[in-house]
Amino acid sequence: MVLTQLIMVAIMTMTPIHMQHHGHDVSAAGLVIAVHVAGMYLPSPFSGLLVDRFGRMAVAAASGVTLLGAGLLAALAPPNSVVLLAFALALLGLGWNFGLVSGTAIITDTVPWQPAPRPRARSTSPSHSPEPGAVWHPVWSSPPAATPHSPASAAPSPWPSSPLSPTPPVPPIDDPPQLACV
Repeated sequence: MVLTQLIMVAIMTMTPIHMQHHGHDVSAAGLVIAVHVAGMYLPSPFSGLLVDRFGRMAVAAASGVTLLGAGLLAALAPPNSVVLLAFALALLGLGWNFGLVSGTAIITDTVPWQPAPRPRARSTSPSHSPEPGAVWHPVWSSPPAATPHSPASAAPSPWPSSPLSPTPPVPPIDDPPQLACV
């Protein structure tokens, strides 16, 4: 995949410079790059099917052959032929697509995967729980009490202050809903 990316970037970035050097205007270079980008992304569903049908390594090899052909065609195309340069960059995009899709499939096949452990609930109530993970919410629980580490002037308020809310929030409910995770 790295080699595919390197080849694609090297040829794609030099093509507009090459075209400008040979007298083409920006719109012609833009058209060639647009065809290239279409070649990069439009074949993705089909290249995925090719990877599944013919195998990862076969499509990776097809990527190399396509990139080689695109590079040779771009290098040997007459300087005044926008059509051949557009075709070369469409092939370049297709080769990049083959390399990306087959390389991604190869990586996902070779990297061992294990599902992450499921998180477990630490508390069944979001109110004042001594357990870590308990959350204070202005609607589901009462406001937190002052702690020994809070400033003496900071008295707990039943209304959370926010400069963005012009109206007071909904007052806390007396019976918070019980949360359960299995």
